[in-house]
Amino acid sequence: GRHGKLQRIENLVDSGTPDVAYCVMGEAGWIELKHVARWPARASTPVRLTDYTLEQATWLYDWQRAGGNAFLLVRVGREPFLFLGAEARELYFTPAPKGQFQLLACKRGWDDVIGHFTGDE
Repeated sequence: GRHGKLQRIENLVDSGTPDVAYCVMGEAGWIELKHVARWPARASTPVRLTDYTLEQATWLYDWQRAGGNAFLLVRVGREPFLFLGAEARELYFTPAPKGQFQLLACKRGWDDVIGHFTGDE
């Protein structure tokens, strides 16, 4: 769109490569996409990303540690949560219950997530 470019990536060579490469407003990076149908019934039950792999978590963490932009975007129901690479790795090793999950996210809600990338925060 008017702010930049998003490109879906399919990489059969490196299983950890995120789903989307982006360049928006001069900033480039990567986003791994995950979806959870609904919050767990109990507030104490961890939110589990069943198809989130160690390779994906490590890729995001390593990219961010090297100075790049790397995010995990998780949609729970219709609500999005954006996590930086380090927090994305933490979610792999220690799934968090709803309250902690929400606190780990650097952005919550579509306006905040989109604003993060377009500068409309």
